[in-house]
Amino acid sequence: MRIGLRTRITALCLMVVLAAIALCEVYLSDRLERVLLERMRADLIVRLELVEREASSVTESMQQYAVWDQIADDFALRSMTWVTLARTDGTVLGDSKLSDNQLGTKFDLPSAIEVEDALAHGFGESRRYSHLLEENALFVAVPFRMEDVVVGVARVGIPTTQFKAAVEPIRRVLLVAWGLALLAALVLAWPAAHLITGRLARITAAARRMAKGQLQTRTEVAGGDEVGELARVLDSLAEALGDTLGNLTKLEASRRELVANASHELRTPLTAICGASETLVAGAIDDPKAAREFVVLIDDNARRLRRLVDDLLDLSQLDAGRFPLRWEHVETNPLVESVMRTYRARAELRGIKLKCEIEAEARTVYADSRAFEHVLGNLVDNAVKYCAPGTDVEVHAVRVDDGIVFSVQDSGPGIEAHHLASVFERFYRAETSRSRETGGTGLGLAIAKQLIEAMGGQIGVTSEKDHGSRFWFSLPRTTS
Repeated sequence: MRIGLRTRITALCLMVVLAAIALCEVYLSDRLERVLLERMRADLIVRLELVEREASSVTESMQQYAVWDQIADDFALRSMTWVTLARTDGTVLGDSKLSDNQLGTKFDLPSAIEVEDALAHGFGESRRYSHLLEENALFVAVPFRMEDVVVGVARVGIPTTQFKAAVEPIRRVLLVAWGLALLAALVLAWPAAHLITGRLARITAAARRMAKGQLQTRTEVAGGDEVGELARVLDSLAEALGDTLGNLTKLEASRRELVANASHELRTPLTAICGASETLVAGAIDDPKAAREFVVLIDDNARRLRRLVDDLLDLSQLDAGRFPLRWEHVETNPLVESVMRTYRARAELRGIKLKCEIEAEARTVYADSRAFEHVLGNLVDNAVKYCAPGTDVEVHAVRVDDGIVFSVQDSGPGIEAHHLASVFERFYRAETSRSRETGGTGLGLAIAKQLIEAMGGQIGVTSEKDHGSRFWFSLPRTTS
C-alpha cells in the first residue's frame, strides 16, 4: 500500500512530539520526585527537631516506656510519620509502629544507618527498605540530651509511597497535558504537511505537463525554501528546454533551407560546366576560339563552385562551434593594409580608388586576426564588385566607447530599405542577377555576421537606393 508524503510527514511530526513528550515525562517525573523528596526531608527534619526538644524535656525515668511511647504516638499522629525514641545502645523507648510488649527491644544498629550516624555525627539520614513497613522509607535521626548528656536518639520516618502518592495527581495532570499537546500536534501537523505536499503536487502536475511537451507550463509555486527552489529550477529547466527545442527547430529549418539553397546554387555552375563540356565533346573542341570560350566558362564556374564549397564548409564549422578563434590584441593597420593590397589591383582595373583612414585610438582590437581579415576582406570585395567605375571605396576605423567601429563606404547602387533587414541571411541577394554576374555565393555576409558575433561584436548596414552603402562592424578594444 502506498503511503502518501502528507501522511508520512504527519507521522514524523507526531513521532517527534511523542519523543519530546517521553523525554519531558522522564525528566519531569524524576525532577518532581526529587523536589518532593527534598521538601519531605526538610519537613521531617523540622518535625524531628520538635520530637528532639520534647524528648530532651522529659524528666521521667527512661524505664517508663509508656511515657516515651505516648510522646512517639502523639507526634506520629499529628505529623503522620513514624516516630521512634531509643537509648544510645539501641533499646527502643517508644515507637509509633510497635506494640507495648515490643518496647524495650533493641535496634539492629548495623541496618539502622541513620541511628548510627546520628550518634556518631549528630545527624543521620537514610533511604532504605524497612522490614516492618515492608517497603522503602526515608529516615532522619538526631540525638537528644538530658542535662547536656546524649542519652538517646530521636528518629522520624515516612514511607516513600507517601510522597509518590503526592506525585500521582501532578503526573495525571501532566499526562492530560501531554495528550492535549499530541492532539494539537496532530491537528496542526496535517494542514502543515498539506502546505508542503500541496506545493509538491502542483510541481508534479506541472512536470507531467512538461513531460508531454507543454514546455510553456510553469509551476507557479513561490517561496524561499527548498520546495520553492525546486520549483524555480524546474521552471528554468522548462524554459531552457523550450529555448533549446526552439533553436533546434530553427536550426532544422535553417538546415533544410541551406540544403535547398545550396542545391540550387550548386546546380547553376554544374549545369554550365556540363553544358560546356558536352558542347566540347560534341565537336566544339575542334574550333580553337569556341573551345577557349567554353574552357574559360568551365574554369569560371569551377572557381565559383570552389568558393561556394569553401563558404559552405566555413558555415558548417561556425554552426558546429568548431571554427577556431585565436583571441589576441590585434594591430589593425597591417591587417587593413593587407586587405587593401589584395583588392587594389582589381579596383584599379575598374577605375576605383581605395582609401583608408584609421584613428590613432583605433589601431588595436581584441579579436582573431584571421577572422578580422576575412570579414573586412569580404566587405571590401563586395564594395569593389558593386561600386560604379571611377568612384571611391573608403575604409574607416574610429573608437566608440570601449570598442572600435570599422566601416566600408561605397558609392554603388545602394540597397532598397526593405532588403536591409535580410542582407545578412544565407543565400540572400538584393539583386539576384547582378550578384550572380559578380560571382558572389550569397554566403559572405552571413559568414561575416557569425564571425563578428563570435568575437563579441556587432555588424550592420546603412544604405539608400542610388546613394551607396555603408557596411560597418564593431569589435572590443580589450578583453571583457
